[in-house]
Amino acid sequence: MRFSPCLLVTVFLLIGGFWNGKTVVADELPYDAELVKSLVAESKKQGNPGRGAVIYSAPTNACLSCHKIGDHGGAVGPDLSEVGKKQKLAHIVESLFWPQRVVADEYKAIAVLNQDGRVFRGYRVNENDSTLVIRDTATGKSISIQQDDIEAIRPVGSLMPVGLLATMSLQDKHDLISFLADLGKHEKVSVAGIDALLSHSHGHHPESFTMQRGPLEPERW
Repeated sequence: MRFSPCLLVTVFLLIGGFWNGKTVVADELPYDAELVKSLVAESKKQGNPGRGAVIYSAPTNACLSCHKIGDHGGAVGPDLSEVGKKQKLAHIVESLFWPQRVVADEYKAIAVLNQDGRVFRGYRVNENDSTLVIRDTATGKSISIQQDDIEAIRPVGSLMPVGLLATMSLQDKHDLISFLADLGKHEKVSVAGIDALLSHSHGHHPESFTMQRGPLEPERW
């Protein structure tokens, strides 16, 4: 069954978070300036950046999949190697809790629907009267799309999902914020220490360990 181009365009523009046939629905907390002030103050007093580095590197949090620190991490989102030196702490907090609030132009993703009904999502690299070039967010490769083949373009904004910190404890949030705030300044966590941690976490190699072959409770044998 083939759907009419008008119907495809309408669905494409109306469905938020559309990506490869999937719909992602997430509720973003209303912006709260007082919460930002509170997290900034508490992370300065109670945050442990060393523990925050461990939280950042944990595969379950997927930070490394999208963000690079030094030589480690992905390139889907901004490089965070010097984020603590370049950004105010309040901005770091806002980016974690409200990723769509302020997005750099080079990281404002778009979704492009072509005449065959395919959807491409990426960052706009170049555009002229004949061609649109985007950088694919999954592969990092450039994709050229002829303007005549484009049915519709929809802004996506930041690709950072809403609610990534929802399952973290308050202390974990303080620690993560303090770690990000130290990047580029390295007043509390050294570059070498971060590199060692991230190289281990991002290696995706099987872990080695010593196996104890004796009985766990010898007295029972």
